[in-house]
Amino acid sequence: MRQSFPSAKALETREKILDTATRLFYIHGYNATGVDRIIAETGVSKGSFFYQFKSKEELAIRVLDWHREKMQAELAELANTYATAPREHLLAILKTIARKSANYNESCDIRGCIFGNFAMEMSVENQEVRIKVLEILSEFRQNMENLLIKAVQQQELTDSFDCHHTAGVILCQIQGALLLDKAAQEARETDGVIRFVSTLLRLA
Repeated sequence: MRQSFPSAKALETREKILDTATRLFYIHGYNATGVDRIIAETGVSKGSFFYQFKSKEELAIRVLDWHREKMQAELAELANTYATAPREHLLAILKTIARKSANYNESCDIRGCIFGNFAMEMSVENQEVRIKVLEILSEFRQNMENLLIKAVQQQELTDSFDCHHTAGVILCQIQGALLLDKAAQEARETDGVIRFVSTLLRLA
């Protein structure tokens, strides 16, 4: 049987829905954003929407994956820039996350981390969303741990440095800082975390 592939128009429609839903979920949250609003702001028909996504819950999962792919692409560019400097690479990642939170789509509002936002709003409501967010955050932690291991291998850090524990601490700190900055609508805690991590990695 010949395998069918989505048309260019279908792919374009899907991207428009994901982009609009990401923006609205980021700004207003999942529960406050209805499917009708997503459809209206995307400019597609209801039939086109439900052809792409069976439900709002499925859309949420796809938004998380889509945003992860966008972040991965952006962070991949940093990997090329800091290929031989893992400590600086890790700090550049944290700075990128802080910048995107404080200037989402060049707005002046602090939106926080979309993964953290979903975790706070949906983890007790939707098991699939909770597992997806945990998967993404665990992947992010592993990426940081890999950079710390590379820093040890390149003797930027001592052999006794606890890469696994430190990666977890950094993830907790940056997520907590993003939440506090979102609550205060002022970018200050993330800058403090980046300075702390910078000092930690220099002194280790």
